[in-house]
Amino acid sequence: ETEELARQKTAKGKAEREATEHAEKERKAKELREKQAREAKEKEKRESEKKEEKPVAVKPKSGGQIAYWFGGFIVLVLGIIFLSSLSNPPSTPQSTPENTQTPTIATLSEDSVVPSATTAPESTLTYSETQTPLPTEITDAKGVAMMLVPEGVFTMGDSGRIYGKEWPIHNVYLDAYYIDKYEVTNSHYKTCVDAKVCDPPKETNSHTDISYYGNPKYDDNPVIYVDWTMSKTFCEWRDTRLPTEAEWEKAARGVDGYMYPWGEDIDSTGANVGNTDTVPVGSYKKDKSPYGVYDMAGNVLEWVADFFSYSYYQNSPSSNPLSAFGEGRSVRGGSWSDYFYSYKLRTFNRNWVDPANAYNNLGFRCARSDP
Repeated sequence: ETEELARQKTAKGKAEREATEHAEKERKAKELREKQAREAKEKEKRESEKKEEKPVAVKPKSGGQIAYWFGGFIVLVLGIIFLSSLSNPPSTPQSTPENTQTPTIATLSEDSVVPSATTAPESTLTYSETQTPLPTEITDAKGVAMMLVPEGVFTMGDSGRIYGKEWPIHNVYLDAYYIDKYEVTNSHYKTCVDAKVCDPPKETNSHTDISYYGNPKYDDNPVIYVDWTMSKTFCEWRDTRLPTEAEWEKAARGVDGYMYPWGEDIDSTGANVGNTDTVPVGSYKKDKSPYGVYDMAGNVLEWVADFFSYSYYQNSPSSNPLSAFGEGRSVRGGSWSDYFYSYKLRTFNRNWVDPANAYNNLGFRCARSDP
């Protein structure tokens, strides 16, 4: 019985508190309604009085009066701005954007416009500059055209194990670099020979002509019969270097992992393969990579900087890799003499050659890091 009385007492106390709180809410609501009614009545009265007032024309009589009224107008405007700022608190400031390098690739030409510095939001009162994008194509000091390959990750290798040496497929990050638009030609190589820096090719003939190197007819054909060291010397004379395997492969296939420089469709007529000899560089317009680099599927094989290893793709670093040991030196791409084009044209095709050897289907191109 005592517990029942206690529960009843507790319930009664709770009911009394709720009743008190409800009454207090009703009182405040009533006061609010009365206040709103008074304000509405006062506003209506002010508007009525304002309508009855007649505007007084002011006729300025002197420069002093004009200055007086102008000053009053300024004070009024400032007062309105001040009251407006009290009723509208400032919004939360936005953070200042950091300096970033634009991913846009721009070609420098007469019509090109270099982007100007962009400003941060006015509320921060700070500024952030956008770096000038690198040109997609440049001409080096020796007159050789080079194409930009932007920094970033690309897919390297192949998922199959049929040939083993291109397995497994993996992602690789590379810094930005430039690579020759075309294979090094006879005329460009001869310039280095004439400067007494490079040695002449080991043979001056080609597969079909006994007079190849030094013959103006073949000035624009790729230089051949140069070994790895001769190729390296020429690139260094140009203040460049041989590309790495990874750089060569990215320049050939792009970030979409193309099977062939032009895409996924195989085309025996798209590159200089299964032919009788070299052709002037850039002759096969389809044999062009996503970065505008020509003859990466055909014409001549190309020396690269790396030593060759069958297991290199399984163990290579994921950033700017370069193989420092293996069998001979790596060569990339296909050549005019490759009849099995379905295999040789692939962008990830790789093989090796003794660095002291030179052949009539083997040349090179140069690369350089982003300056």
